[in-house]
Amino acid sequence: MTESADVVDRGPNWRLVDERDFLRRSLEDAEREHAAGDLSDADYVRLRGRDGSRLAEVDAQVAHASE
Repeated sequence: MTESADVVDRGPNWRLVDERDFLRRSLEDAEREHAAGDLSDADYVRLRGRDGSRLAEVDAQVAHASE
């Protein structure tokens, strides 16, 4: 299977779904790192705000594309 065929097989919203999954993992990682003391409070708040906002945008785009 060629790379272009792989993209078609993953559906038209694969980039959004990949980004959504990445952002979810990023938020989970930030939570763990903050709990372990490896991420400062300020960095944690910044990452949660940035990635949380983008995740809400991507979730809305995925939902709209699925209608």
